[in-house]
Amino acid sequence: MNLKYWYTEKIDSDTYRVALKKPAPFNPTDSNKFVIYFQKGFLPIFNQILIFRDRNAAADYFFYKYKEIITFEDDIEISFNDNIFRYPFTGLVEDNFSKGITFKFSKKDQLNKLLLSLEKKYERLLYRNYA
Repeated sequence: MNLKYWYTEKIDSDTYRVALKKPAPFNPTDSNKFVIYFQKGFLPIFNQILIFRDRNAAADYFFYKYKEIITFEDDIEISFNDNIFRYPFTGLVEDNFSKGITFKFSKKDQLNKLLLSLEKKYERLLYRNYA
């Protein structure tokens, strides 16, 4: 698969590390740190991914859309290279995506769907910030 923004590294037969090819240009303090929201749907077609440029943008989205206040814990450190996420899942991930996140997939087509969704949402985020 030819991707413009993301690359994959095969770890195991069903495990891949997904990372950015180039630093994200919209956050000057930590060029690759942004937030991705993964939501596992009732059916696979309802899985959703949203990308935010920073934690404030994510918090604003959840407050205005769902009237929920979310907070980020700064004192909790998770190594996304050492820990493997089973895809799909529901949660917010804030990380330096140049190092990547490791996912374990139960079906072969899940990787392609994830990559296509990440590619599309990241391009939309770049367009929103620089259009």
